[in-house]
Amino acid sequence: MEEPRGKYIGFRIPRGKVKDIAIDATLRAYILRTGGRDGIRISWQDIREKVREAKASCLILFLVDASGSIGVERRMEEVKGVVLALLKDAYHKRDRVGVVVFRDKGAEVVLPFTNSPEMGKKCIENVPTGGRTPLPHGLLLAYKLLKNEKMKHKNLIPLLVVLSDGKANVSLTGRDPLEEAEELSRKIKELKVRSIFVDTEADHLAFGYGYELAREMGAKYVRLDELKEGGLLELVEEALWSSRV
Repeated sequence: MEEPRGKYIGFRIPRGKVKDIAIDATLRAYILRTGGRDGIRISWQDIREKVREAKASCLILFLVDASGSIGVERRMEEVKGVVLALLKDAYHKRDRVGVVVFRDKGAEVVLPFTNSPEMGKKCIENVPTGGRTPLPHGLLLAYKLLKNEKMKHKNLIPLLVVLSDGKANVSLTGRDPLEEAEELSRKIKELKVRSIFVDTEADHLAFGYGYELAREMGAKYVRLDELKEGGLLELVEEALWSSRV
């Protein structure tokens, strides 16, 4: 079992399986409930869980479909807003954010890992869109970047956020690009990187490719059209918060 990371800074009511009991807070909750009159008989309603502040930094990589698919402009605007919001606090938390896009014939790093809001704004202000969907190229580049960072920084907490409909149509090797995407998704899973797959497929055109790739990747699966305004940022922040405790 993995040891909890970080300094104990507070407590909370558990949201699921208890990972790290805060004994002092649990005893206080019990005494407040019973007055301590019946001896120590802790109930589940008394249990409190530790909240820890991790010293390790987070690395957030966005892998974004910038091809000519439906809703690409909205997708890019969503990502820009989330990236800039994360970078506002990244310096103090020692986090870094990067963005890879794939379109036309390949994939590229449009924002190298950084904690600078100024660099973030400059790099992602005018990202080109359109063309075909070289998803395997994007997954391979994301895999290489994450593997390299994990090797250099042992205490790093990585998070991969993929925004795509999963409809790959440009191959890396001449094989079926969908099969290549599935293989690379499994390789990312082997890195033990926490991941979120945001399916950008329009509901009326659903083929389910995104869901299958998320499953192969071991990623949390959500649909972009089901997220409320600001929902993507909330999703990422929740994943970061739970990774730190």
